[in-house]
Amino acid sequence: MTETVRLYGRRGCHLCERLRAQLKGPCGRLGVSISEFDVDEEQELRRRYGERLPVLLLDALELGDGATPPERLVARLEAAIRSRRGRLTVP
Repeated sequence: MTETVRLYGRRGCHLCERLRAQLKGPCGRLGVSISEFDVDEEQELRRRYGERLPVLLLDALELGDGATPPERLVARLEAAIRSRRGRLTVP
């Protein structure tokens, strides 16, 4: 089963673009797919995430948002995936 991480952002968001670029390598190594959502396309997403972009989720687990350094978001993602696969390691 392939895990999918959800990246909530918006067009023109430099922080969103930076995080997307930083996720490609680790997601590729871990076999995790990335689904992107533009919060401006749905009112509920804009209400929930609009001021905290980018927001990264693995299923219902929120790994962090725009206040979290991208390197920490990537580390949290890697730790969560390893934990799910039974190889718990703390970055």
